[in-house]
Amino acid sequence: MPKTKKVQAKKTASKKTRADFFRVADGMADILPKDEAWWREIWRAGFSISECHNFHFIETPVIERLDLFVNGADGVNGDIEKRLFVFSLKKGERVVLRPGGILPILRSYVEHHLGYFSSPLKVFSYGPMFRRHPGVDEVAVSHEWGFQIIGDNDPVYDIQSITVVLDFLKSLKIKNTTLKINTNGCRVCRKSYQEKLKNYYAGAKSDLCSRCARMAEKDIASVFMCKEEGCVAVKERAPIILDYLCQSCNNHLKVLLELIEDNGILYEPDPYLINDFDGFNRMVFSIRSASGIELARGGRYDYLLEAIGGRQIPGVGSLLLAENVIIAMQEQAGLRTRNKPKVFFIAVGDQAKKASVRHMSLLRSNGVVVIEMLGKKSLKTQLKFAEKTKTPITLLLGQKEVFEESLIMRDMETGAQETIVAAEVVDRVKKKFK
Repeated sequence: MPKTKKVQAKKTASKKTRADFFRVADGMADILPKDEAWWREIWRAGFSISECHNFHFIETPVIERLDLFVNGADGVNGDIEKRLFVFSLKKGERVVLRPGGILPILRSYVEHHLGYFSSPLKVFSYGPMFRRHPGVDEVAVSHEWGFQIIGDNDPVYDIQSITVVLDFLKSLKIKNTTLKINTNGCRVCRKSYQEKLKNYYAGAKSDLCSRCARMAEKDIASVFMCKEEGCVAVKERAPIILDYLCQSCNNHLKVLLELIEDNGILYEPDPYLINDFDGFNRMVFSIRSASGIELARGGRYDYLLEAIGGRQIPGVGSLLLAENVIIAMQEQAGLRTRNKPKVFFIAVGDQAKKASVRHMSLLRSNGVVVIEMLGKKSLKTQLKFAEKTKTPITLLLGQKEVFEESLIMRDMETGAQETIVAAEVVDRVKKKFK
């Protein structure tokens, strides 16, 4: 190979290596500055709604012990390894990246005796969850805003877990959502229903996709969620749990639906909505956008704490899927931000740059957003940045203004400008925005 070709090949390989190095891990995603406004709206709505509904903040570590997520004491099986991000610490302890918010909060509830803080305990949490989706084109990390009510099995808390996410979506101006409701039954009635389902699917394997034919005997929940045409058709002919409910579960569902109807909440019964047979019992729900994207889900989990080694304590919860909510916001009417007053601050000269710190601090402490490029010395360069940010007002400070204790306020749309007293800058800026 000629020398020039060898050099070119070496450069190409070097570029490829650099590109691979600066690449996010498979299944992960960055939240970029261009999307900041969408996320800020979710955070604003989340904290506001959580306070109104009297949910207290809780945060659990991103890394948890593996055995928290593995039922029983048989260790790790292949299926768990495929669904979770599992790794070992130096001491040999097996841990996972947190795949969901409920189990870590239940662990914290027991460890810190949170039942003494409040009964029932109402907490909210926010953060990334990490799940693998083998063979499915889905991201492995998602951001969830969760609400949990632990310590009471009254249906009045079921409806609270629904209304808090409905109010969340309403605060974000998301319309035309659909609330779907079902029940997973209890230990007594669910067992007989699951046996009936297994028998039904055993006789329908030939109509299922190859994956569901393999999973039908051990994971009916995943078969229910399959979107393949044949699997959907088989599901629509399957037995429904409403025909197998015990009297207690039937009464619980009846009271819940009465509460929903009394509060004027529209809903659709969905006898094939299960969310997760193992995690949830009795009430389960899902909220979808006009285009069919799932925005929120939840349900009751009265046996979950007992399953991981604690005593039986009832609980109910809901979660909002942040990435999906942003898609719904973009699909509908775009972004409706509650903008604070915003100015671009320009300082020309060393004395002006020093004085600008005091002026900017005053503005910011009074709720005004201040953007600046003070590292750029020339007036022309700073004005160019101000135009690029599309900030409606620019404040200019030069040596003359420092001496006179004044500022120049410029309307970036019309180009009109006026000299104002520095001590009045906050009032003048806020008046402009009104």
